Amino acid sequence: MVAEVNKLISNTLVQGRDIFLPSVGTLVVRKNAASRASSTKMAPPCRTVTFTGEQRGESVIALIGSKAGVDNARAEEIYQQWLEQTRKDDVVTIEGVGVIAERKFTEDKALTALLNPAMKSVVLKPRRNWKPYLIVALLLLIVAVVLALLFCCKDEPAVEVVEQPAVEQVVEPQPEPEPVAVKDPDVEDMTPGASYAVWGVFAEKSNALKYKNLLARKYGHKITPVIYNYKDNTMYLLAIAEKSTRYQCLDTIYRMQELDGLFDGMWVYTYK
Repeated sequence: MVAEVNKLISNTLVQGRDIFLPSVGTLVVRKNAASRASSTKMAPPCRTVTFTGEQRGESVIALIGSKAGVDNARAEEIYQQWLEQTRKDDVVTIEGVGVIAERKFTEDKALTALLNPAMKSVVLKPRRNWKPYLIVALLLLIVAVVLALLFCCKDEPAVEVVEQPAVEQVVEPQPEPEPVAVKDPDVEDMTPGASYAVWGVFAEKSNALKYKNLLARKYGHKITPVIYNYKDNTMYLLAIAEKSTRYQCLDTIYRMQELDGLFDGMWVYTYK
């Protein structure tokens, strides 16, 4: 019986639903967006479970009654028996889920693995510092120019300078050619006023392309991932939808989150 209730709690959390344990508190599923783990790695989106003393989500008693096909009184009796065997000195130990002690929840490794299917961290390519190379190249150029001038001027015969009458030349100003912007075929510009369902933001275009290809390969029949210029063209924003309102973006995010935890932690950005 204890193992069955433990499994019921674990399955409910893996499905992304909060679960209330009467006289104990609520286990809440928290969705975390992708974040920078270090200067060279980007951690993927993940889900964690936290604890609150408030009553939220679904009652475990109702879930027991639905799963076992018994009335509420019998379901409450099963829950009390389970609680007596799992709680000791105000510490509730749920095998395969975690431990609740002092109003804090410590997640079990088995639950962490179920909440977050294996997904490797992205290794960010370090930016090469070209400044020292440019300084050395500039110094070599200056030395080469000085040596060339010394050899050209060495032992040259004096040349008689004959002054010529100055002729005033009229030079008409030429219009400067307008710079031609080179369009990156992999990156689009955002539309002012539009809202975007954001999957992640990257410092390197190669990382944004990697996840764009991953999303297109798995869900290209449902979404069209696009990379946009972000933060004055210094970063790359990967979105799965461009909509005219934030609510349309939220609707797309909720639909995709129901299909795969890969879309947990998404957010909406409106380009002004």
